[in-house]
Order: sequence, then structure tokens, then C-alpha cells
Amino acid sequence: MNSLCLQAFGAKNYHLLGQYVLLTSLVLTLACVPIALLWWNLGNILLAAGVTDRVAALAGVYCRFSLLWLWPRSMFQVLSCFYQAQQIVQPTAVSNVLAVMLNIFLVVGLTHGRFRLPELGFIGCPIGTAVALFLRLVGYVVYMSLYCVWRCDSSFVDVNILQTLLAVAIPLAGGILFENAQLMTMTLFARP
Repeated sequence: MNSLCLQAFGAKNYHLLGQYVLLTSLVLTLACVPIALLWWNLGNILLAAGVTDRVAALAGVYCRFSLLWLWPRSMFQVLSCFYQAQQIVQPTAVSNVLAVMLNIFLVVGLTHGRFRLPELGFIGCPIGTAVALFLRLVGYVVYMSLYCVWRCDSSFVDVNILQTLLAVAIPLAGGILFENAQLMTMTLFARP
């Protein structure tokens, strides 16, 4: 998406830039569904791969709670690419730094019961991350809405633009999927 947004902005085709952002948001939202199904069933998948019951159960619980941050993280990435193409990068950098600090605070607090937060144990980690990433997205949208004027209409749904977007996105997503599959396979073979 970065290269498409940069090209659209460089060509001063701001409408196309907006279309790329809205279509990418739609495509990523739809892509979250199969990812969510995979993450929801990860414990069973790991059991089928021969991982011990305890590890599979913990990984399954972790992934189910991690579903809470899947969509906010994806949408933040889309918006940060949109503004990066326009060379507006400082709000993104500040948002990321604040989110990391908040994430550390929440993960430590919710996992170990520090900072007057409830001790949730193991699940405090994905819940803390989800809260931090959700607040990062909300804060970023609110700030950037004040910083820039947004306009949205239904004209962003253009089949030609969607084809261009998917022609770039599908090979990239396939490469990332293949890389992650390799890492998971190596992890499964590395167990004692």
C-alpha cells in the first residue's frame, strides 16, 4: 500500500489516495475474518501438529485474546501509510512511542497486578496489548481528524482500483504468509 499511496500522492491524485486507503481498510477488515478463524483454532492446530497439550492450550488462549488487537493494529497501519505518503509522520511516531509505553505499563500491570491493576496472569499480556493498540488507534483518529479534514463517500469502491490494489497486496501477503509458515515449521521441528 505504501508504494501505491506514494504514487497517488506524487501524482497529486488525492482522490485515488483516499480510494486506496478506504479499499485497503475494507480488504484488511475482510482479511481479519480468516485470520481470526485460524487464531481461534490455533490450539487445535498445534495439537494436530504434535505439540504438547499444555503448550497448545496456552497458545490457543493467547491467540484468542490476541484477536482483540488484530483489527485495530491493521487499521492503524493503513492510516499511518496514508499520512506517511503525505509526509505527515510525526503524529505516527508519537503515537507509536506512546503506545509502546502504554503497552509496557498495561502488560506488566495486568499480568503481574502492578500499578493498582488487577492481576490477570498470562492473559494480561494480550489484553494489555489490545487495550494499548485500541487506544492508539482511537487517539490517532481523533488527533488526525482535528489535524486534517476527512471526506468519505462510496465512490472509493472502484473495481479497477481494487484490482490494482490486490495485484500488489496478494503477492506481498503470500510472501509474508510463506515466511511465517516457514518460521512456524522450524519452531515445530525444533522442539525436543
